[in-house]
Amino acid sequence: MKRTAIFLIMTMLAVFSMPLFAEQAALVLENINISDEALLEKTRAQVKDKLTEELERQNLLYWDESYVASAISAGNITPDQYSSGETVLQLGQRADVPVVLIVSINEKESLLEIVITAWDVAGKKTIATERSVSKSEVTQYIMINSSITRIVSKLTGEYGVEIVREEPKVRKITFLSNQEGMEIYLPDGELLGEIVHSVLNITDREYEIGTRLLVVKKLDGYRTGEQYIYLDKEKSAVPLADLIKAQNLALEFNWTYTQLMGAGTGIRFYPIPDWMYVSFDSYFYLQKDFSSDSGLEMTHNDMRLLAGVYLGFGPDSIFRVSASLGFGVIMSYPLNSNDFYFDTYINAANIALELNFDEWSFYLRPELRFFLGIGESSLNDGGIALSEWNVPLITVGVLRKW
Repeated sequence: MKRTAIFLIMTMLAVFSMPLFAEQAALVLENINISDEALLEKTRAQVKDKLTEELERQNLLYWDESYVASAISAGNITPDQYSSGETVLQLGQRADVPVVLIVSINEKESLLEIVITAWDVAGKKTIATERSVSKSEVTQYIMINSSITRIVSKLTGEYGVEIVREEPKVRKITFLSNQEGMEIYLPDGELLGEIVHSVLNITDREYEIGTRLLVVKKLDGYRTGEQYIYLDKEKSAVPLADLIKAQNLALEFNWTYTQLMGAGTGIRFYPIPDWMYVSFDSYFYLQKDFSSDSGLEMTHNDMRLLAGVYLGFGPDSIFRVSASLGFGVIMSYPLNSNDFYFDTYINAANIALELNFDEWSFYLRPELRFFLGIGESSLNDGGIALSEWNVPLITVGVLRKW
C-alpha cells in the first residue's frame, strides 16, 4: 500500500505588477507516495529544502506549519480528499488564501512522476503546472529542483504574483516550572495561566522573534517574583526560576557586647511574611567579679518580647532596615546565696541594620533600654541602660529563616 505524507506550509502573497491577488497566505500541500520509507523521508526533506531555498533566495517565503495545520483541522480534511481539485479549492477558501500549491510525487512502476500545480482559489482554476518524470534517484533530485524553480518563476513572472515573506512570529510559549500552581501574569495584571504538571502553554497570542518579555510569578506562601524571558523561536520553551518561600519563621542567635560571657537564642514569627515579626528571645550570661576567688558573682537570664517591622527595603534587597520595640525582664541569681532579683525594662527603640540573604540574615542592632526600677533590682534602679562608654547597648546576631 502506498504511503502518503502531507506536509503543510503557509506563505504570504501580495500584488507585484499585474494585480492578481491581495496580500494573503498561500497554502502548499505536499503529497508524496513512495513505498521506500527512507527515500520518502529523503524526498520530503528535498522538497522542503528546495522550496525554502528557491523562494527565500528572492526573499519570498515564510513557513508557518501551525497556521495551516489549524486550518486543516477546522475543515475536517482527510488526506484522501486532496486528490479532488474542488476539495483543494474549498480548503483554500476555508484557509482564506488566494493560491494553493500542490507538490505531488507518485511511483509509477519504475518511474517517479513529479507534478507541481498552482490553483487560483477565487477563479477556481489552475494557473500553472509543472510535470516531469524521473528514472532514478539522481534524476529525481534534478527534476524536483527544476520543477520548483520553474513554478516559482511562472508565479512571480508570467502571472505577476509576488510571494512576500513575513517575519516569523512566536506563536507558542511553553513555561516550565516544578512549582505546581504558580500563576503567570503580565505586568499589567493580565493572567496568562497556571503551571499544571510542570507546564503552561500559551498559544493565544503572537510576539516578534527576539522579544524580551517581562512576566510576574505568584504562588501562595512564596514571594512574588518577576522574570524577563527572551523569545528566540517560533515555539519557545522557557524555564522559570523558582520563587523564594516567604519568610514566616526564623531562629535567632545573638550576642550583646556588654554581656560578654553569654549568648542568646530566640524565635521569630511573621504575621505579615517578610515584613512584620514578633520575637521572643532569652539571653543567658555570667557576671564576673574580679575581686572574689571564684571569679563569678551572678548569673543572669535576660528574656524579652519584641515586635518589629521592616522599613523601606523589600525582602529581595541585600540590605534591610527594621525597627522594633518591646519589654523584657532580667532574672538574676547570686552564686553564693539563695537570693533572687529581677529587673524589668522597656525596649523603647531598636534599629537593626541587616545583611539579607535567602535563608540567612546577619544584623547589627543598637538598643535603647529603659529600666523601670520595679521589684528587687540588681542591675539598674531605673533609667536608661548605657555601656561603660555611655553609648546604647549593641547586639549582633544571625537569623536562619523559613
